[in-house]
Amino acid sequence: MTIHTKTIVTTVLLALSTIAIADEMNKEVSPTAPKIQEEFSALDNNSDGKLTQEEVNANPELASLFVELDANSNGDVDMSEYVLYNSPATSAGKPEETVQ
Repeated sequence: MTIHTKTIVTTVLLALSTIAIADEMNKEVSPTAPKIQEEFSALDNNSDGKLTQEEVNANPELASLFVELDANSNGDVDMSEYVLYNSPATSAGKPEETVQ
């Protein structure tokens, strides 16, 4: 094989591996997506797609974290900010509790 051919083969294998990893990650995330949407909708009293401080006051944990939830500091929490909060892959996500 030439260097050019090796580069193409390596690139294709890397792309296929990346796609496989992304598919597995989506499988892990997908089951919780409806639950997060349901929780968000239950808090969104006026169904405008945003949570205000008043709407999250029903949940003491969220109420105390409102400033952190509002990642763009615009005074409300949209679905993307709520998903970020619920993501275990971010520091904003709820850490899993471990029993020792």
